Amino acid sequence: MVASLLFAIHSSLAALLMFVTVHQSEAIGWSKQPTKPTILVEGINNTDQSLVWEFFLESNETVQNVLLQRKKPGEKNPTTFASRLAGSSFTLLDGTYRKEYGTSLPNTLILRNVTNDEEFIYLIVVNYIKNNVAQPRKSDQVELIVYVPPKITKEPVKQSEVDVGQNLMLSCEADGDPTPKIIWTKDGVPFKQFNSSGSDLHLTNVQRGNVGSYRCTATNAYGSTTSIAVVNINCPSNHCQVQYVGITILSVEWDMAFANNRSVKQEIFKANLSSAISRLYSMPHNAEKQLFKLTVVTFRRRSSTCMAVVQLQFQKDVDDPLKPLRDDISDGYLRMFKVERQLDLNPIPTTSSRPTSSRAESKHIQRRGIVGEIILILLFQLFQLFLPEL
Repeated sequence: MVASLLFAIHSSLAALLMFVTVHQSEAIGWSKQPTKPTILVEGINNTDQSLVWEFFLESNETVQNVLLQRKKPGEKNPTTFASRLAGSSFTLLDGTYRKEYGTSLPNTLILRNVTNDEEFIYLIVVNYIKNNVAQPRKSDQVELIVYVPPKITKEPVKQSEVDVGQNLMLSCEADGDPTPKIIWTKDGVPFKQFNSSGSDLHLTNVQRGNVGSYRCTATNAYGSTTSIAVVNINCPSNHCQVQYVGITILSVEWDMAFANNRSVKQEIFKANLSSAISRLYSMPHNAEKQLFKLTVVTFRRRSSTCMAVVQLQFQKDVDDPLKPLRDDISDGYLRMFKVERQLDLNPIPTTSSRPTSSRAESKHIQRRGIVGEIILILLFQLFQLFLPEL
């Protein structure tokens, strides 16, 4: 009986001792830690991001120093790049790190501008003493993962003109993390007849139904981007008729970018408008009026809205080629655009140098007249000067 009692007491004391030991070794603890893993996206939230740690101490514990370290995944030994003593600010240990990081108290690491090739595991190490006795260092770590939205690295040719029956390949390549998926569409919708291999689009035996705008869209979980290519067909000499029309677009406010041929806004606007028109002429009931060529020539300001000047090229013997376009805008809409219900015909004025030449000639005649008058005045004065001597 006594032996059993002693054994129970001994076991209880051992358990209590173990609890105290564990409690002492775990005395310092974390009250705040970064999200694990911390995920950033280039171009969205990869600048001036903070990794924040906060820890608590018992009354008999004192911090000696705090270290900030980093290592690549798979590396064993981290590199210390910042440290601070108790009550002091962090010191970045190398000039290179000052460009990459900032710090603030008590234990915040600020990532200035993180890119995909800077995916590190970040560690914080706290060295402390308890009752003036050095304790095992306390540490925490967080893995940083940086994703990249798609970026097109090889754009398709912006404008292609081919002969009827030829083959055409459009290439489009993109980078990103995760690797982006490339999707081709014609006039804004998927096209069943596409023959694509990887990032290349193959158009075989090109016909007038292939005229239009093609979009390469690269997509991953963190974004998408698009590049646009326009395909037209060469019309044999004297086999085509050209029509210029003006379409006033009421749903788009004028923007100076529309007048800039290098503007992305202009490129997208042109592509959307081209898609609306070419899709209309590609419909089966408009087969005999299919386009050889479609070009959005320019945009002009019209009050607060804008007018698009469009060149359309049809087969020469097509009767009333603008009828599909007139019919479509009769309800005030051209697909996504709210438009005026009537087309402006031949909005590009015929260039003529006659007015300029006439004005120039008039000025030239005026100058000649003035010079002639000056000469007559001088001759008259000379005549008067020498007349008494005669």
